[in-house]
Amino acid sequence: MQFLILDLETTGLDKNKDRILAGGFYDDSSNKFRVEYQPFSARTISSLGDAETTKIGHNIGFDTGFLVKAGYKVRGTLLDTRTLVFQFNPYNKLKLKELGKSLFNKEVIEFKSTFGQLLDIKDQVVMIKKHGKERQFSIGILESYIKQDIEITKALFDLFYGKSGEWFNTVELTLQSIICDMENNGMYVDIQKIAELDRIWSNKINEIESAYELNLRSPKQVMSYLGAVTGNNPRSTDKISLMELSGNVPEANGILEHRELSTLVSRYTKPFLSGCT
Repeated sequence: MQFLILDLETTGLDKNKDRILAGGFYDDSSNKFRVEYQPFSARTISSLGDAETTKIGHNIGFDTGFLVKAGYKVRGTLLDTRTLVFQFNPYNKLKLKELGKSLFNKEVIEFKSTFGQLLDIKDQVVMIKKHGKERQFSIGILESYIKQDIEITKALFDLFYGKSGEWFNTVELTLQSIICDMENNGMYVDIQKIAELDRIWSNKINEIESAYELNLRSPKQVMSYLGAVTGNNPRSTDKISLMELSGNVPEANGILEHRELSTLVSRYTKPFLSGCT
């Protein structure tokens, strides 16, 4: 797999207000780490825009969001090492520095927490704001910090990618790229199709309701009705209980379908239509 590992340092967390200060990159073709400042090199720009190169990062959506906002084209599969690690460590902290310490016993630099908010880079020094005052630090400190994060990200990829299961490879990888694309570029919504579905589902809801002499939205009335039909009061009217009854009690199927369609209409089609009018 052809890949590019990346990590950005920014002035803050909001891609619409903050900006990129520097980027760290590691690609499999050179096996070398590099730090770049904007505008990024032709090599990096080419790798970012190459659909055959997988982009790897810890919380990759953060980095790609800033890159797209800054005008760079990002194509190809996106692999988030945070999601990758979650498969094997679902109950542990997933912050990059924490993983560096817990999995690799690394002494990590906590740059921002130690030195404050990154402001700018001028004349080979990093401008930092801490406690309301601007201070200067060597640019070497910033580059060491970026290199450390790239090394930990690469170590996570090397350790876990070969062990990843079918779900991660077929679902998570695809979803990560789709979600980032939606966040960065928006998505197309076919309002006419949604309106058509809303009409169909609403008509079906009315049809189901007309077949029952009770309020299907009332758990109490549904409980009483099912008790009368079966001769025993069900333990609950939740989805699982209704599914258990549906094999022997046809009336439960109608109630289940009513619930599902009501959820689709109330949570999806109606909000979309009201938000787009």
